[in-house]
Amino acid sequence: MSFEDIVALQNKVGTKVYNQVAYGNNNSTGTTGRKRRLNKNRPTEISAKRPAPFLRQVVSVRKPTLRDPRFDDLSGEYKPEIFEKTYKFINDIKVREKEVRGLRELGPL
Repeated sequence: MSFEDIVALQNKVGTKVYNQVAYGNNNSTGTTGRKRRLNKNRPTEISAKRPAPFLRQVVSVRKPTLRDPRFDDLSGEYKPEIFEKTYKFINDIKVREKEVRGLRELGPL
């Protein structure tokens, strides 16, 4: 039988019926619930009727632990005198900005 005749026969009777006749019945007693492949080098067929879960995590992701240093004991204790000494420069910057802003508001004379 030529290839064209085989394709014409397959189109006429249908692919499923043609495969059953050509390759034998798939309902052999040796398999228990598993489908046999027509060729061992082919991948197995898997049904696409069952949908994938909605929120499936493929790789588990570790959430970073967020911590606020203001309320965390690992950051040490709050000591106002050390804070004032360390951030004294901020008050100097505020005073300079007020002076510059005051000069701008006066404008050119």
